[in-house]
Amino acid sequence: MGLLSRGLRLAVIKFRIADFFSPWRILHWRRLLWRSQYYSDDEMRALQWELLSRLLKHCFENVAYYRKGFGELGLHPSDLRSVDDLSLVPVINKRVVLGQHEEFKADNFERFRPREVHTSGTTGTPLSLYWDADSNVLELVCQWRHFSWSGYRLGE
Repeated sequence: MGLLSRGLRLAVIKFRIADFFSPWRILHWRRLLWRSQYYSDDEMRALQWELLSRLLKHCFENVAYYRKGFGELGLHPSDLRSVDDLSLVPVINKRVVLGQHEEFKADNFERFRPREVHTSGTTGTPLSLYWDADSNVLELVCQWRHFSWSGYRLGE
């Protein structure tokens, strides 16, 4: 009996090849991922914090849910100086995202030309979210790197 005949929905993501083919983005992420696999623990933590702090800053400046939540807690992105400080930020769950979907959309989200994607709902409720070109490229390059560990070379 197939998945669909058992009542499970599969996620359908509609992308064009152009959503993945962004030479400068591919080169940027490939270079970073290939180098970072050899980083020391301290170098990796520094890279992770750099990327995460940029995301936190973006959320504070552009995402209503986080702007409001940080404000209610009296937090500013500069208060978060390391991964240890993330304990100050409340954990959210799928129910929160579903209930306040529009508040999670960045004010400047059109700038990133996102695509709406949907989860299959295997946990009971499907979820809609947005992926931008960088997300697609990063997913592609991560898979490329992971396959390379087993000897696969692109095009084989």
